Amino acid sequence: MNWTIMASKAFGMSEESIFFNDRPVSWSVGNLRTLLTMGVTRIMVDTRMSISGKHVEQICRIIQLERCNYVFVPGYIAQDMISSSILHQNFNAVDVMIFSGERMPKRFAYLIGRFCRTLFAFYGTTELGGATCFSSQNPEEYEDGIAGIPHDGIEIKIVDENGDTVKRGASGELLVRTIGRFVGYYKMPDLFERIVDKSGWFHTGDIARIRDDGNIVTYGRQAELVSIGTMKFFLWEVENILLRCPGVKAAIAVGVPDLRLNQVVCAVIIPHSESSVTEEEIKRFCDENFVEESTAMAVTIKPRYIIFIDKIPHLESGKINRREIASIARSRLGL
Repeated sequence: MNWTIMASKAFGMSEESIFFNDRPVSWSVGNLRTLLTMGVTRIMVDTRMSISGKHVEQICRIIQLERCNYVFVPGYIAQDMISSSILHQNFNAVDVMIFSGERMPKRFAYLIGRFCRTLFAFYGTTELGGATCFSSQNPEEYEDGIAGIPHDGIEIKIVDENGDTVKRGASGELLVRTIGRFVGYYKMPDLFERIVDKSGWFHTGDIARIRDDGNIVTYGRQAELVSIGTMKFFLWEVENILLRCPGVKAAIAVGVPDLRLNQVVCAVIIPHSESSVTEEEIKRFCDENFVEESTAMAVTIKPRYIIFIDKIPHLESGKINRREIASIARSRLGL
């Protein structure tokens, strides 16, 4: 409750605020903390409606009819808004949109001035609550993974694999310390001792760096690294390129087994509904775009395999279920 008050004040919320969050009370990020702490009115829908991607115009009508001045935008809603060619022309911008729960892409800054007056990128964990936030009216100050500066009372540092603090600008694991952290994992004391060290630092498992201006930028979770030969890459590097391919609505890259290189990349594609993009067209696009994008000689992040799916599976938290997608890819490819 304390960190909810802290975050709500950072967003400028008050008891007069009307907050749209598509997640019902059964979801951890959809519970009624803002109502209980700040008196904020909550508007919600059945989350299956928002995740499906078929009702973005209806959701925007609800936001406007209910006069919501604060809107939580998970990645799927943000992308649906951006992908609409006419929606923003009929949308009265809300005061604040809040993005959280996923690594924020820079392209979401497109929402500013079209769907909202102010955009917040908000970073936190279930164990700690909210830790940092970022907001700017200048889209150029955004970058992929921007997470912002720590809230009052939050300590943050970046460490290398030996646990030593790195120089500013260098990447490493993000550690957080606060009096508001959780007291432990239920009946899992060994896990707690591995995650929280003796000095009280919580090891998030996220790779990050601190910019010169003090803002934290996240790269992804250590578990999301794919190992190709002896090199390690974040899969979003592949996804950012694939999203530029004509006809591709969404792209998820996953690592699949390879006898020689340990892992290679499989691109899992959802095409636009009106698109007839083919596997061969995507392969040609990859041939033309991944040579210079590869980050190490003789090792390429260009997808070895390409498969199509109808929709992206999500976890109950609303995050992309990468484990299930990787399982689908292995099954389809017989790996």
